[in-house]
Amino acid sequence: MIVMKSFRDVSPTTPVTHGSPVRCVPARNNMDSPKKSPQSPASSDKATVKVCFPSGGFNLVKYGDSIDIKGIISIVTDRLSTVGERYYKKLYAMRLCRMSSKESYWLHQDMTMQQVYEKYIKKHPSSEWRYELRVRYFPSSLQDLCEKDNVTFYFYYDQVRQDYLSHPHLRIDQDIAVQLCCLEIRKYFKDMPQIALDKKSNFEYLEKEVGMHKFVPQTILNTMKSKSLRKSIQAQFKKYVGLSVDECMLKFLEILKVYFQFNQEKFKVELGSSWSVPVELVIGPEVGISHMNSQSAGTTKIADFDQIQAIQTLVSDCEEHTKATLQLKVAGAQEILFFTCPTLEVAESLADLIDGYYRLQTGSVTSIWNMKDSHSSKHKSGSKGVNPDNPTGTMLSEDYAEIVDEEGDYSTPASHEKADYDIFMGDITLDILKSETTVCEYLNAMYGSSYKSYINGYTRVEANSKS
Repeated sequence: MIVMKSFRDVSPTTPVTHGSPVRCVPARNNMDSPKKSPQSPASSDKATVKVCFPSGGFNLVKYGDSIDIKGIISIVTDRLSTVGERYYKKLYAMRLCRMSSKESYWLHQDMTMQQVYEKYIKKHPSSEWRYELRVRYFPSSLQDLCEKDNVTFYFYYDQVRQDYLSHPHLRIDQDIAVQLCCLEIRKYFKDMPQIALDKKSNFEYLEKEVGMHKFVPQTILNTMKSKSLRKSIQAQFKKYVGLSVDECMLKFLEILKVYFQFNQEKFKVELGSSWSVPVELVIGPEVGISHMNSQSAGTTKIADFDQIQAIQTLVSDCEEHTKATLQLKVAGAQEILFFTCPTLEVAESLADLIDGYYRLQTGSVTSIWNMKDSHSSKHKSGSKGVNPDNPTGTMLSEDYAEIVDEEGDYSTPASHEKADYDIFMGDITLDILKSETTVCEYLNAMYGSSYKSYINGYTRVEANSKS
């Protein structure tokens, strides 16, 4: 006689022994109670920060004002597991969110908690702010991440899954949503027999006691009938019953990546400074620093992360025409690469992202975006050695190039005498074109031949010859 296990008898996947962050990390004895006041005599020189995880868990860290964000991240990530250090610790970043207004700011690793307080926290009640630990700099190989740092892989999976389930406008086919649902059910109940979902009582338990919202986005639940969803899950589940927990997670991410680019961030900026061109930047481990093509779904690469030598963010000192500029010094390029951003926050977020990928891919522990002057002045600045004469990070005019090349090139003739290559501004016509195939002579002139294969044209400069 074969005894069948009831679905109720199958326990959810227990946390792995090396400290998977899928569930909340238990509070430790050496951690302060949340009710303990930071102003008490025992902790008058310390404060406590609550760092939240994508899975819903959190960790409390007691710190002094001099500790930086990198130190907070190190403490929290070490607590995710009791076995060894995180191999991929450089993937993590800290995000500060103001819940009432949905504002969010990525905190640079070298900022101290005192600087965070001065720049953000003191402007609004502390109860409105939330610190979030997230994976922001993504590895090129998920398989390698799973094998070398399983704890970070679990954390990353939780983050992607929660973003997928809570995304308000994600367009995904019902069949794909069902496949992802089956993979997550299989991971959640790793010992569940193949035919467990065939029993009506087991499925009702899954719906009522666990909740389908943990497996299927609300947009799908609102549009798909419960009976149809149940039949689809029963039909699809058998395909994944033989997979291990890690295999389920890898397959989940592989399928979802086609519909949800969770390993990329996009920014709408303007390329250039005086003659700027609207572009949508795409930043990620596979595309590097690229921009979207206007007539296709592909991207065009501008630079790789290991080519970046210095990063600087500047803000205009003109209050009537405030704008923020991100400047990148790229190896082999003749000129500085300019991106004009809608706000300083966007410029700093973009700078932090590129800086993080640079450290990850080069193995460097040193930032190429110097933040020392960003918090000592009304105006913000960036990178090491880019412009020591202007440490406040302001643009002295509407369009101002920070790095000055030597005289004698075609843009700045060494001689003041009229030369054959002189171009009179009155003879130049600028047309803004939407064609992706237009040759961008201006950009090639500004950024050199090394950018010819990277930047497709949006502008055209026509010089009328004089007799």
